Amino acid sequence: AIKYYKKDCDLGYRLSCATVGDLYKKGYGVKQDYQMAIEYFKKGCDLGDGKSCAVVGSSYQFSAGVKRDHQKAYEYYKKGCDLDDVVSCSMVGYLYQEGEGVKQDYQMAYEYYKKACDLNDGLSCSMVGGLYKEGKGVKQDYQKASEYYKKACDLDDGFSCGMVGYLYTRGYGVKQDYQKASEYFKKGCDLGDEVSCSLFDLLKFKN
Repeated sequence: AIKYYKKDCDLGYRLSCATVGDLYKKGYGVKQDYQMAIEYFKKGCDLGDGKSCAVVGSSYQFSAGVKRDHQKAYEYYKKGCDLDDVVSCSMVGYLYQEGEGVKQDYQMAYEYYKKACDLNDGLSCSMVGGLYKEGKGVKQDYQKASEYYKKACDLDDGFSCGMVGYLYTRGYGVKQDYQKASEYFKKGCDLGDEVSCSLFDLLKFKN
């Protein structure tokens, strides 16, 4: 079956290139070969498949089949983000936040995390909330922090549910409300966030 996907890839079908890359990466029907996988993902990326760009970026970031190169990781993630791939946008934000492959720039981190958040990535919404909470790359604004943490929580990011609960206990950006705090801690706990579980128990005991 792989030969048909290869043929389609050669004809310019980007998803076929990604499929061949995936088959080589996992060793399905062919001998596992990370380098060959990356070549096909690169073709898919060049043909406009954002997810393929993200895979190549990740390969360079974590040295999977290629030598680690944060600059190239950035370039492929950036290309993927330009194609509206949510993982790519989030990872460009991360690279700017950490200063990997690019000069550290919290404002740029904010821009890319926000784009990924707008594409409904919960973790990225949480990162935007964190930047507003800390005042990094943006003016400190607890109300906006709470809005982004709430969106992240709605997208099932447990840590963010806990952060909304914390903001309610302190009255930062929201009116102090222990009942709402408890509700958010419980949701965070249900999503597997251990800190939320501890705070939920503590608040329950306190009340």
